[in-house]
Amino acid sequence: MEYYNSLVEALNIPASPAAEMSLSWTAYRSKLNYEFNVRPLFGQEESKISVSQLYVPLRGLWYDEDSVDNSSYNSDDGIGADANFVIIEEYLYDWAVKGDSGDWLRLIGGGPGSGKSTTLKSFASRLSSLESIRPLFVPLQHIGLDRDLRDSINSHFVESTDNPFTQPPLSRSSVEDGPPLLLIFDGLDELVAPGEAAKDVVGTFANRLNSLVSALSGNGARTVKVVVSGRMPAFQAATRYLTPPSHGVIEAYGFLPLDLELDDEMEARDDALKGIDQRPIWWGNYARLTGEQKEVPEAFSNERLSGITHEPLLCYLLVLAGYATDHWELAAENRNRIYAALIDSVYERGWGDGATKRLGPGRALSKQDFNKLMESIALAAWLGGDARVASEEKFEEAIDILGSRKAWEAFCSDNGNDVTNLAMNFYFKSSEKSQRGFEFTHKSFGEYLASRALISVAREVSTQCVRRPDFALLDWFRATRTGVLTSEMHLFLIDEIELSVMDGNSETVSDINRLKSEFEKLAKIVADDGFSIPSTSSTWRSVEIEQAIAECCIWAMINSCSISLAKNVSHEASMIKIEWSSESDLCNILLRLGRFESTEIIYELLANLDADSQTISGIRASHINFTGASLDSSLFVGCHIHSGSFEGAVLNQSRFYACHIERTSFRSASMSNVILHVCRMRRCNFQDCDTEQLIITPLSFVSAIETDFDHLKGAIRIMMTDGMSLDRAIDQIKERVELLGQLEWVERNGFVGDV
Repeated sequence: MEYYNSLVEALNIPASPAAEMSLSWTAYRSKLNYEFNVRPLFGQEESKISVSQLYVPLRGLWYDEDSVDNSSYNSDDGIGADANFVIIEEYLYDWAVKGDSGDWLRLIGGGPGSGKSTTLKSFASRLSSLESIRPLFVPLQHIGLDRDLRDSINSHFVESTDNPFTQPPLSRSSVEDGPPLLLIFDGLDELVAPGEAAKDVVGTFANRLNSLVSALSGNGARTVKVVVSGRMPAFQAATRYLTPPSHGVIEAYGFLPLDLELDDEMEARDDALKGIDQRPIWWGNYARLTGEQKEVPEAFSNERLSGITHEPLLCYLLVLAGYATDHWELAAENRNRIYAALIDSVYERGWGDGATKRLGPGRALSKQDFNKLMESIALAAWLGGDARVASEEKFEEAIDILGSRKAWEAFCSDNGNDVTNLAMNFYFKSSEKSQRGFEFTHKSFGEYLASRALISVAREVSTQCVRRPDFALLDWFRATRTGVLTSEMHLFLIDEIELSVMDGNSETVSDINRLKSEFEKLAKIVADDGFSIPSTSSTWRSVEIEQAIAECCIWAMINSCSISLAKNVSHEASMIKIEWSSESDLCNILLRLGRFESTEIIYELLANLDADSQTISGIRASHINFTGASLDSSLFVGCHIHSGSFEGAVLNQSRFYACHIERTSFRSASMSNVILHVCRMRRCNFQDCDTEQLIITPLSFVSAIETDFDHLKGAIRIMMTDGMSLDRAIDQIKERVELLGQLEWVERNGFVGDV
């Protein structure tokens, strides 16, 4: 080696590091282009169809700054006249290339599979051809917040094997000598770690991002722009911590046209983007590439499938699973059929029963064992705090929980105990979070399979409840304690259980009834005594969170059974029966679980609950769901309820005292002799209520904003104190209204309780 030292020294001229960095950026630009325009889309490894060939530019919307509801996304009221539609990629491109350098931030939000990541990959690929900008696409699932954000990004790009950088891309010399930077952070929701509240993680990220931008821009001397994307909860938290301009907060919309007839004001505006149905455009791309029929299948226009064909990912999975042209009605009934068909097709291609048998690893693996091992990987990922990424260590834990050790040993007998040989047969790639780990190509695959795994555990646990409920709770705690149940996983749970009862088979329905009943008993035990189970966690706070997660998952299982029975059997069969010990039991559960962000979903798990005479005090709940619940003679005190549902609930003789109720539906509820005392109501829906009389205090009635009581005129009774005449009450209200017009008004500041 010493023989070459003189040559190395001669080549080590001052300009060589700069030249090497320039070459690295050139290679990285090529990589961005390859990822979008060349790399085959998952499921198209043989056809070589790339993402760009199927890509339909995604629409998005942002709200005017002075909009009353500009902080409210996916509201029950739909999209209002204050929404501005844009093609997200074009909007970002104009901002990145031509926009003011001081306007440095854009936030992109949307649900799973809404097309956020694809849009940003297209955007990054497009910018890669411009020498005037350096785009850096940062997948946040690979970035830790345990150190400085700049260091984490540099480490990721230098240490990962699929990146061309040999020097840190955000080094001082790279930043100062190169063109303006554009940082694209994808997957804000995937920064969340087990036991950590999403809002806290987003807050930490926001602080470090602000520091990073300040350092990179030299306090304004250089231009640095940033795009951050994430699912809705993380996206909405980011709007509070990062405070971008209103036109910089963009929500992905999807493929369906907006129903313009709903809003005359919106119809009068530029409707070119709002009225487009993008599904035929997507199908045209797919048919041209694959030789399918040019005529758009009915699946892409039928209203029953609109919830699936609206989302780019599900639209693609519908085709990939074979439901676009055949048996689409089955997919319309239950989206889990799409995912199940996709997994079955992976097995058939890999092993299957056809003429050509697979000769590689796992050649003797049955379909049942294949599915069980896929569920084990997904459960491992979920327990690890990220439904996308699974480590080998967590996989070992998951196969014991699911009882899939025998299937794993059978697989290993063919080709050793390397999880790689299993993972390579599904839509996985190596994970950079773990040296021996794997990540699903799309997070929803992991969420779907993890929900199936939870149901498998639940069935096993329910068989132990009669004999040894303590063992049942131990197994359930072990299987759930470090996972966080998301709304998406909850929907997968509901759909998977519903598949079991849709055919109306009496034996299957009995099984679901029994599962629901046994978990109701577990909920009662945990509500009274908690999990008397030792934990491996290092702090009591961690134990507390783990027990809350396990308890919340019990309620999710009960709720999923209940909703499935309500849709396919009867409302009576769906009712959730808990043996309450006192009138405060339900409130204690909500207060205990609702205070952790990882278990806030408890408020969405209360449909069809029998909670007569319960007192609920001091809760602050968004999206609380008491649909179909029995709440006779219940009492709500000092509660803040936003975007709630009491639709079809039985609320006779109930009382609401000093509550703030906003955007909440009481449609078709039974509300005889309900008392609304000193309550603030805004945008509440009392349509089709069944009530003999609804008793309201004068203040509650007058302060109800955008709440229509006209159809209840005959039933409403205004409550007065003893000795106060009706005329005097009306005079006092008139005096206050006149005074209201004389006082100085200020702009809405967004504080809770403002009307």
